[in-house]
Amino acid sequence: MVAPSLMTTSPNLATALALAGAGLSVFPCHAGGDKAKQPMPFIRWRDVSTTSESQIRQWWQKWPNAAIGLDLGKCGLLVVDADRHGEHDGVEAWGTVMAAHGFDPDSAPLVATPNQGNHHFFRQPADRQLGNGRGSLPPGVDVRGDGGYVIAPGTVMADGRVYELFGYLGAAPAIPDWLSAILEERRADIAKPISAPAFQPAAGNEIEELLSYIPPDLGYHDWIAVLMALHAVGASIDLADAWSARGSKYKGRREIEQKWRSFKRSGTTSRTLAMLAGQYGAPLDEIAIRHNGPDPAIEEENRRYAAMLTLVAGKPVRRDTDPEPVDYLNIVRASQFASLETPTRRFLDARELIPMANVTSIYGDGATGKSLLALQLAMAVATGAPWLGRPVEHGNVLYFSAEDDEIETHIRLKEICAAEGIDLSQASGLQIALLAGQSAVLAEEDGKHATMKPTALFAALERRLASSVSRLVILDNLADIFAGNENARPLARQFIGMLRGLAIRYDCAVVLLAHPSMSGINNGTGSSGNLAWGNSVRSRLYLRRVLSQDGQTIMEDDPCMRELDTKKMNYGPSGSSIRLRWEDHRFVAVDEPRNDNGDPFAQSLKAERVFMHLLRWHLRHNKYVSPNKSGAWAPRVFADHPQAEGVRSKQFEKAMSILLEHGQIRIASHGSPSNLRQHIDLPAGRFYDDP
Repeated sequence: MVAPSLMTTSPNLATALALAGAGLSVFPCHAGGDKAKQPMPFIRWRDVSTTSESQIRQWWQKWPNAAIGLDLGKCGLLVVDADRHGEHDGVEAWGTVMAAHGFDPDSAPLVATPNQGNHHFFRQPADRQLGNGRGSLPPGVDVRGDGGYVIAPGTVMADGRVYELFGYLGAAPAIPDWLSAILEERRADIAKPISAPAFQPAAGNEIEELLSYIPPDLGYHDWIAVLMALHAVGASIDLADAWSARGSKYKGRREIEQKWRSFKRSGTTSRTLAMLAGQYGAPLDEIAIRHNGPDPAIEEENRRYAAMLTLVAGKPVRRDTDPEPVDYLNIVRASQFASLETPTRRFLDARELIPMANVTSIYGDGATGKSLLALQLAMAVATGAPWLGRPVEHGNVLYFSAEDDEIETHIRLKEICAAEGIDLSQASGLQIALLAGQSAVLAEEDGKHATMKPTALFAALERRLASSVSRLVILDNLADIFAGNENARPLARQFIGMLRGLAIRYDCAVVLLAHPSMSGINNGTGSSGNLAWGNSVRSRLYLRRVLSQDGQTIMEDDPCMRELDTKKMNYGPSGSSIRLRWEDHRFVAVDEPRNDNGDPFAQSLKAERVFMHLLRWHLRHNKYVSPNKSGAWAPRVFADHPQAEGVRSKQFEKAMSILLEHGQIRIASHGSPSNLRQHIDLPAGRFYDDP
């Protein structure tokens, strides 16, 4: 099974398991070197690509940093692979093809590859499987389908670069008819351009002005297209030669003459010059008016053409009054979910206070102990210990601390571990960024545009998350990391949106610590005064002192008592409260008895804890236990174990049911297809090592 330290050094394992869990077949590939992206030795990927969790774990135990190959045939997917190699810019060429057919690039999931290429994902046709090829697509654009593979989205290569996914892979659309037709055609003349909108420059000076914007050292395909366009509009060979001679690749007039004599009638026109000149910054509107006058028809065509350039090349021709173009818009049609399995909401903790892939805010008055509470949560997740008496997800944690220095952090961790019986040496999964006394700003206000922009520190935070699979990120606290007007609602929503983007991209929970405003303290809401901070998060908790009113005096009943109120919960009921007590330098939940003698609830918690301990022990030793009543039935096997701590099989049976319901364990399968058997396993991304 998986070595204890594997998950901390192999982010690709978690990604491979997640892909397999979604029904996508994977296999290991080289992540760097001369054989980068090739299958690992002796891996016949067409035969062995799989969704089996046990097989995937065995592969990545052998090759912890392997890249992830995605078997497109088994997945029923087809990928348009646009590369930038040598003289061919496949990304730009593919963009031109999509624009010519009116296809919205945002309607298909896209992966940005480390070499500045793109992978566009589509579903195979229902009636057949398309294979690898290019058809009549331009150079630099290939298709991978049945019998092909690509490096899977989310893969981290050996040099740290990532295959970054934009969009939802499960929402890949069916391959459009026009693309299917292209793939089934024989390749046409490489110099034949895709038609552009009808921008029609006049001959003479206008042609020369457009040509002045086009560098002669562009790729061979585009260079030929320019010569063909000049030939088509009746320009002289002297103009073509003079333009070519400005480039470093110029080989003399003889080459120009040879090409010129070979040109025959083709689809290349002056529109090719307009397209290329526009991509290199030519002000097409101004040129058209200067040489043709203010023709309304030309104005409209140029406006449409500028919009096309924005879509294709990201180099728009813009007026000063035009709005900023939108680079990416994730569109998902509701009907696409019809054929997909309904996902379940996931939480970091068994109390369901902290949702995964979302932002949770914990507010607290000064010196109430919210940092201590958050540090307890971090230790629990990193080591597998319970938090406030309940189980939590087990995995890596990144604690971003702008308040406590190294000395204070050291003291607190030692005190927590001593009180909870945790071995601090086992907490390698907890990484703490200590920023006390220095700038911890993650986003700052751009006053010119009234927006929040990420800082270099935010980029560093994201790079850390990309290289290390984390279940939890804690940011302590808002006042230190947000350099904007806290009372401006748009800025607050933008900042929370940035944090939620991290939570979604790296499938983790983000916990943001913050101080309430004075009005929030006085009215008991624990809010900041700006409603956007509470409205934008999915869960908002408030840690407060326990107060009572004696006549006109508000007094604290017990300085060691706190209440953790659920002020907002989008995925469950709000208004609940957990009573906590500061004890031995950490908080304990006093609504859950510490002594389990004769207390059914406490006994149930103990059974859950021992069940998880014994399950990890069995998995670590390659021993399966069954959810079904057989010789390997988990409750019976665990009750007979020397480390059962007196828990009986009926108690283990109830614990198994609760843990399955909360997603702490799952039912998996092993064996051959003819002899498939069920066993209990941990969810993808959980450690097998026992805390």
